[in-house]
Amino acid sequence: GRGQRREQAKARARQVPEPRDRPSNPSPNPPGKKVDGNIGTVGITDHAQAELGDIVYVDFPSVGDSFDAKESFGAVESVKATSDVYMPVGGTVVEVNEAVDDDPEMVNKSAEGDAWFIKIEVADASELESEELLDEAAYKALIE
Repeated sequence: GRGQRREQAKARARQVPEPRDRPSNPSPNPPGKKVDGNIGTVGITDHAQAELGDIVYVDFPSVGDSFDAKESFGAVESVKATSDVYMPVGGTVVEVNEAVDDDPEMVNKSAEGDAWFIKIEVADASELESEELLDEAAYKALIE
């Protein structure tokens, strides 16, 4: 079932070394771009999906789960690797993108659009101002 797939994905994620050309804990998406009130949308960037290759599975948390900033909340499995995905800020999961759960390949087509992973209620809005969160220009500079 889903719980067994989650454990398998986590085990694979622990076995895959992090690529050396990116920070060990990048912001999954630029801050301020996907926050509406106190609800943030979290996923991976187009660059990240391109690096991973064809996405075959996304491990989601459950609605109601809470995570701290920089904490892993799931994993993305591709034909090349499995990578943990991290919370940009602390919060509680209020929605999971069931469309991605049903069709993980949509991440390759619309990572920064319809293929978001989770929506969270931001625990502390001041974390959105953290210098560790990259805006779009800083993120592009980092990956180029």
